[in-house]
Amino acid sequence: MSNAKLNIRQERFCFGLAEGLPQSRAYVEAGYAARGNAAEVEASKMVRLPKVAARVAELRAEAAKRSEVTVDDLVAELEIMRKLAMACKN
Repeated sequence: MSNAKLNIRQERFCFGLAEGLPQSRAYVEAGYAARGNAAEVEASKMVRLPKVAARVAELRAEAAKRSEVTVDDLVAELEIMRKLAMACKN
């Protein structure tokens, strides 16, 4: 797991990005102080750090895996509904 190299704020920044926040908002919500356009500039720098980019990719892959629905899952669900419909006809 790549987060061992990240500090707490970097980890929170990664979670924010993985959840879909804009970079500047993820930067501020992670606890970084920013005035003017500093959030945009610093977030842009941070997202290019290899360890940060790797962690964001890892979090996004985990989220994609959790939300993955396979054809087998859908067929199994359809079969359950079919059996239930058949039982209701009797």
